[in-house]
Amino acid sequence: MNLGFYKEKEGLKWIYPFFPLLLIVGFILRILFSPSWTYEGDFGSWKGWAYGISKVGFSEFYDEYWCDYMPGYLYILWLLQHLHTAFPMIPDTILFKLPANLSDLGISIVIFYVLRNITNVRNAKIASLAYFFNPASLSNSTFWGQVDSVHTLPLLVSIFASRFNFPRSQETFCYINCICSYCFHDKATEHCDFSNHRIFCYQGCY
Repeated sequence: MNLGFYKEKEGLKWIYPFFPLLLIVGFILRILFSPSWTYEGDFGSWKGWAYGISKVGFSEFYDEYWCDYMPGYLYILWLLQHLHTAFPMIPDTILFKLPANLSDLGISIVIFYVLRNITNVRNAKIASLAYFFNPASLSNSTFWGQVDSVHTLPLLVSIFASRFNFPRSQETFCYINCICSYCFHDKATEHCDFSNHRIFCYQGCY
């Protein structure tokens, strides 16, 4: 199947290495700006949940702590807590904002590859950089410390997979999006069995 990855070779000569370089520079700037203007309300929740998981474990977490997130993102917080313990010299504002900043980078790359096959390399590059350097995405992920991009990335990859007829990949990334999503409920799950890495049912999730 031809995905068009080798189309417009002249455009590719112009875009590389400048396009990847701009993404790398943008990502470094996001890391440098991460300690600034953090929204402590939600950011404190990420750190508190990460600490709670490391203290009581996955199987007891929802019983001991209030949490309105599905369990998918908690695995990320669990990993971040271990990294924070192993490398305490890394500021927590940088470490706990890293998943969102990495996801924004991933979204920019997905935008590029999707639009490259729909329009052309130039337009795909402009759209990708427009998202990555957009003040809205910067303020949401890099400054405030929100994790919307972590949920959005697998959703976009699912759409990309659907566009190019990769059904199993589409289902997989759609599922990842669901288990990482926010829940409008006092408890994210009615019953979860994390000890066996199985989730029996969700309640009140939209």
